[in-house]
Amino acid sequence: MALKIKSGNITAESVQQSLTAAFPDLQVKTPNKSTVVVIKSKIMCVVRIRKNGLKIQGDLNTKDPVNIALIALGVILGVIGVFLIFGILYLIRLKAIKELRNKVYSVLDGMGNV
Repeated sequence: MALKIKSGNITAESVQQSLTAAFPDLQVKTPNKSTVVVIKSKIMCVVRIRKNGLKIQGDLNTKDPVNIALIALGVILGVIGVFLIFGILYLIRLKAIKELRNKVYSVLDGMGNV
């Protein structure tokens, strides 16, 4: 489930600066002008910048080598294997994903209300 913050005139640069200051130990990247990604080893949080606010989503880091290997194993096993392995990975890391998403939300919610 994605969390939303209603606000306007927020740029990717300001979001990246706020998140970098709040999480110096995590990787914060801006792949394009409307997306900021916070990476914590095997999980990540994606912040999408919209006209009327921010949308914050947590997910698995699909660029992590272990996750890539497990997803490739699922592809070898077939369509059911992909869903099975991805579902198991997601359930194992669900608590950490929600925790990271909520931390990012708390940092950005203070920024949006200013």
